[in-house]
Amino acid sequence: RCDGQIRASNLAVGDAEPVEGLRARDLMDQVQVNVQQVRLTLSGPHEVAVPDLFAQRLTQCLAHIGPHDALASQYVRYSSCVSEHPTSPAAAPTSEVGVIDKAATLLDALSVEPLSLAGLVAMTGFHRATAHRLATSLEVHGLVRRDAQGRFCLGGRLVELGRIAARALPLGEIARPALRALVEATGESAQLYVVDGASRLCVESVESPHGLRTIVAVGARLPLERGSAGRVLRGDPIPRGWIESVGEREAGVASVSAPITDSSGVVRAAVSVSGPIERTSREPGARYGKVVRDAATAIETAAGWSRS
Repeated sequence: RCDGQIRASNLAVGDAEPVEGLRARDLMDQVQVNVQQVRLTLSGPHEVAVPDLFAQRLTQCLAHIGPHDALASQYVRYSSCVSEHPTSPAAAPTSEVGVIDKAATLLDALSVEPLSLAGLVAMTGFHRATAHRLATSLEVHGLVRRDAQGRFCLGGRLVELGRIAARALPLGEIARPALRALVEATGESAQLYVVDGASRLCVESVESPHGLRTIVAVGARLPLERGSAGRVLRGDPIPRGWIESVGEREAGVASVSAPITDSSGVVRAAVSVSGPIERTSREPGARYGKVVRDAATAIETAAGWSRS
C-alpha cells in the first residue's frame, strides 16, 4: 500500500487496475494485491499474470509461487518496489544508506529556513508522504521541531550535538595551515593556545625559520596572567581585535595574539605570533596585528565557526 489502495476490479481479466494516489516512482514499502478481486489469471504452472502497473519485476518475484499456493493465500505481496523520487537534489552527497541521505537532505533544507510540509516537498523533491514521514520521525528524536506557525525547523537536539562535536574538534590540526601561513607572512613563530584549568595550553606550534626564534612546544603550559595570549584567553578587553605584549612573560620576547571565537561569540582559543624584540620591535601590534587577526578568522572559518 502506498497512499492508495487497489480497488475491487470489474475490469476484464488481465486489465490493469489503478491505484489511487500512486504516482510514477513513488517509494512503496509494500504493495498488497488481492488475487481474487483483481482477477489475476494463471498463465502457466509457475507464474502469475499481473497488472502492467507492476510490470515484469513483480512477475519475476512470483515466478516460484505455484497456482494453488497463490490462490490459497489469496494475497500476493511485493515488497520494496521502487527507490527514491527522481527529483531528489542531485548535488547532495550520497552514501549506501538511502534513508540517511534523505534525512540529511531534509536537515540541509531546514538549515535555510523553517518550512511547511509543502515547502519541504518543494525544497527536497521528496514525495509528500516521504517528507512527512522523515520530518515527523526526526521530530521524535529532537532533531526537528515545529515553530508557532507549525512549520518544521531544526531541533534543539542539534544544538546539544553541535556543542559536543565542537568540544571534540581537533583544533590544532584545523589551525595548522593558518599558523604556517602566519609564519610565512611574519617570519616569526606562531602558536595556538586554549584554556586548560588555571593555565593556557599550547595545542599547536609552528616555529620561525630564523636561528634566533621563540620556541613553544606543543603541550607546554603557560600562565594566563602574563603574555598576550594569556590576556586574550582570560577575557581582557580587545578593542582592536588583538592584544600585544612586550617582555611581559619573558624578557626580550614580544607577541601579538587574537581571539578565536565560535559561532556564538565565545572565545575558544588564541592564536599568537611571537619573536625577539629586535625583530618585532616594541610595537609588534602595529606590524603584526592585522595578519594575526586574519589568521584567527581563517581558523574560525576552517572550524565552521564563521558568523555572517
